[in-house]
Order: sequence, then structure tokens, then C-alpha cells
Amino acid sequence: MVLLCAGLLVGLGTAAGFGVGRAVDGVRDLWPEPRPDLTAEKAAPPEPLDLSGPADTCTAGAVALDLSAGATTLAAGDVVPFTLRVTNEGRMPCLLDGRGSSMQVVVTDAEGERVWSSADCGGGGGADLLLGVDSPWDMTVRWSGSTSAPDCDGKRERVPAGDYTAEIVLGDVPDASGESVTVAVAEPPSQEPEPDDEKKADEKADDEKKD
Repeated sequence: MVLLCAGLLVGLGTAAGFGVGRAVDGVRDLWPEPRPDLTAEKAAPPEPLDLSGPADTCTAGAVALDLSAGATTLAAGDVVPFTLRVTNEGRMPCLLDGRGSSMQVVVTDAEGERVWSSADCGGGGGADLLLGVDSPWDMTVRWSGSTSAPDCDGKRERVPAGDYTAEIVLGDVPDASGESVTVAVAEPPSQEPEPDDEKKADEKADDEKKD
């Protein structure tokens, strides 16, 4: 009898222990695993800059262009000043052709046709520029609303009224680009006939009647 009771207790204990073990395993299955340790990988330091050698020509990716206009409307007899700014945003100083024949403002009409450039009739002064890092360089040119051609060939005429687009063009960095500026050219004022002209017209009309 005693042995039977002992056997039953042992059986119950084994079953209970088995159930507790399954329960613990179930909790382990539901409990999130601990996050793995994050180990930072060491990045190689950038190559040191060699500032002792000659500077290279500025690249389009390193040059930032900014153009501003002193006025957005151009009336007859007025001029609009354009200020162009070139900034080296690269990691090293670079060379840029600062001559007026290379660094220019070009104006196009609504159809995209070139009507004027500051390099056409302007002086060819200037020199190569050594642009330091984050060191902007400014230049101002002026447009009177007339046309122009390379080498200042042909007759310069007043452009028709309408909207025109101005942008910076770099001769030695042709792929460089920046925001353009729009200038509205106003209609020229209507000319009132002079009193003498009216008198001459009346006299001419009288003579024609007599004939």
C-alpha cells in the first residue's frame, strides 16, 4: 500500500514536472530574443588633401552659380545690371577662367533663341581665378535691352517687348548650371507727333487738295 502511494506520488510529480517544463518552453518561445550587440565598423579616414601641387580646373560638380538681376522689368533707355556669383563648393581650390570672353551672361527670348551675351561686345579683360573653398567671386554686367552677336558683328537693335531669360555660361566649365533670371522688356512709349510735324502734314494735305 505504501509502495503504491509512493509510486502514485512519483508519477504525479513527474507529470507535473513535465508540464512545468513545457510551460517554460512555451514562454521562451513567446519571449523575444535579446537584441544582438551592434558593433560599429571602423570607416577608413578620407585621403589627405595634397595642397602643394598645382590647382586643377574647376569641375561642374564643384562650382555653384548664382545670378541676380537689379530689376525684373526693363524699359526703353534703362539698363538692368546682372550680378553673377561663382562659388567653389569642392574640397580643394580650383582654377576658373575669369575673362569676360569666358564668364558671361547670355540672354535668350521666349523661343530659346540667343539675343545677347555680355561677351559679344564687352572687353576681354580678366584672368585665371584661383577659387578657394567656399570663397565666392562676383562680377557685374549690364544689359540695355539690345541685341548683340559674337565679335559685336552686325547692327544692334532693341529687342521686342516680352519676357527674356538670362543665365550664366562658363566657357571652361560648360556643364556648370544655375538658376536663371527672367526680365520683362516693356513696350516702348508711343511717340506723340511734334507740333511742327503736324503743321507740315496739314500744309502737305492743303497742297494736295489744290492740285
